[in-house]
Amino acid sequence: MELMQSSGSNFLSALFTEPGQAGSASAQGGTKKKRRTVAGQFKASLISLTDRLAATHTHYVRTIKPNAQKKAKDIDFPMVLRQLLCSGVLEVMRIRVAGFPVRRTFEQFTDRFWVLDPDGSRTGGIDACRALLAKSGIPAESFTFGKSKVFLKDRPYSAIEAQRTIARSRAASLLQSAVQRVRSQAYLRGVLSSTIAAQSLARRAAARHSFVAMFVMQVTSSRFIRQTLARQNVAICVRLFMSLAHVFVRRGPHVKYCSLLSRGLDEKKAAEEAAKEAERQAELKERESVAALERKLSRRVESMKLGNNLPTPASMKLTGKVLACAKTFGVDLAEVPSSAPRMVGNLTKQGGSFKSWNSRWFELRGERLYYFKNKKDASVGVEKAKGDVPLHGATVENGDQDSGKKFCLKIVTSGRTYFVAAQSQDDKQSWAQTLLQCIQYHLNESGQW
Repeated sequence: MELMQSSGSNFLSALFTEPGQAGSASAQGGTKKKRRTVAGQFKASLISLTDRLAATHTHYVRTIKPNAQKKAKDIDFPMVLRQLLCSGVLEVMRIRVAGFPVRRTFEQFTDRFWVLDPDGSRTGGIDACRALLAKSGIPAESFTFGKSKVFLKDRPYSAIEAQRTIARSRAASLLQSAVQRVRSQAYLRGVLSSTIAAQSLARRAAARHSFVAMFVMQVTSSRFIRQTLARQNVAICVRLFMSLAHVFVRRGPHVKYCSLLSRGLDEKKAAEEAAKEAERQAELKERESVAALERKLSRRVESMKLGNNLPTPASMKLTGKVLACAKTFGVDLAEVPSSAPRMVGNLTKQGGSFKSWNSRWFELRGERLYYFKNKKDASVGVEKAKGDVPLHGATVENGDQDSGKKFCLKIVTSGRTYFVAAQSQDDKQSWAQTLLQCIQYHLNESGQW
């Protein structure tokens, strides 16, 4: 001890120096300094440790050794079980399970499990706790009540916790479905408004195009009628002038001047009346065509309001071609046929590898023009037909110049051009009118006219 105190290291000398030992001999009245032993120092250290332990709250920690070899990640289960049995941990757990290990105040219990009975009271009293336990179906022997707490066994508490989890999950699902419904409704309203706006724009554009086409057609027809009437008036005046000049040149102005003058005046008056009558007839025809176009336009606008059969640029172009063909043959398509036209008869068709002309029996059925070898084959049915001409989207034109044959019709379809020749001009006109009316009827039925 003295050796350590006399060490040259300040740390060692301070370690083995007693706090009350410092001071000189003169300060102690000249008495001899008391010697300190190792046992005395150990005793003082033990007393200090005991005082520190007494000033704290003691807790004991039970440690379980996983194996006897002190290896990491190696568990000896029989050894662990023996330690648990010997330390009394399993017995403590058995006692707690047999009793009421779960203890909650009334307020804590109602705050945690009120979702099991949303309509019940949340005041936190014993009645609210009893109502929650009855609602959850917990047996009466699995819980009891104290003055301020509710006591539960472990398994019933796990069951009521599972019920709480299920109730919260169900509430979360309902909340999510409500939020998704609101978002979906908002999205659907936006899509619906956008669709309505797009449909209105499309209908307005289609109505504008249809009206412009009909207006241009009306202006063109009116101009043609006025030009025809003007040419007729000029021709009548020229013929009258030439007849008067011829009479005056050959016979002289003194021969029957009065009779010629009166005859010329009568002819002029008759020409004027004829011109007025022609103008009146043309005006009536123009009014009828305008009325028919207005009726057709009103029907088309009503169909557009309902959102049915909106015309496309291709269908408008096809309608213009059909109208041009009808104008070529002088066919009036202002009135819609009440039923699909039908017609039969002999026509000469160009076909084969040598482009020869052969006589065939033609029958118009629906949207197709079937041709047979003879009338007897046609009476059997369409299965005996040698072929057919599809009329959907087709146009009928004058084919005399293209085919080099008189009274010829040119039927242009989407995939092929057909040439058929009639027996006479009247027969050709009749077939052209029937085919154009058939095309018009099916265009009306499909909503493209």
